[in-house]
Amino acid sequence: MKRILVMGVVLCALVLLSPLAGMAAEYTADMVISGPQGERNATVYVKGDRFRQDLAMGGQKQSIIIDEQTGGTFVVLHERKMYMDLSAMGEQAPESPRFSGESAEDLVANNPDIAEAEYQGEEKLHGYLCKVYHVTYSNAEGNAGTLWISEELETPLKIIAETEEGTFTTEMSNIREKPLDDSLFEIPEGFKKVEMPGA
Repeated sequence: MKRILVMGVVLCALVLLSPLAGMAAEYTADMVISGPQGERNATVYVKGDRFRQDLAMGGQKQSIIIDEQTGGTFVVLHERKMYMDLSAMGEQAPESPRFSGESAEDLVANNPDIAEAEYQGEEKLHGYLCKVYHVTYSNAEGNAGTLWISEELETPLKIIAETEEGTFTTEMSNIREKPLDDSLFEIPEGFKKVEMPGA
């Protein structure tokens, strides 16, 4: 059960962070994920192909760190001074979606999971001009959603996903473009490597 819980958190983070790939932007942002089970807050850090998401699980701070160039995926448990190396266990981050296209056709061509995309205009969100697309995914469930894509950051600032389990919304705000220290994307010194619970 513990392994399922941990993997669920990590896979959720991979899905949320993967749209941030393929960019040279460097920034941190607040993120709110809401759905049928309630609302969760997180902080995201992006530096090129490296990502970090901080969130609280069970009242304790956890970080998910992903390095696309090396394929490394780590869960850091700060209070326990421990970390898990998921990449060493065969748990790799999925190939990231690309959101640098300038049209609905580009969006479909660059993302095999998207079956159709309909351009719905432009909207300013948190100070960034976004192109808005309604998309239908190519999975068997026929999930759909709406994306607010910032061309400047090459990432969706807001995603509304309509699934069989309900409607989920992910939105970034308070975006601060600034240099980030490399240490944010590294395992803190002195932390002990542990295996996945139930592995």
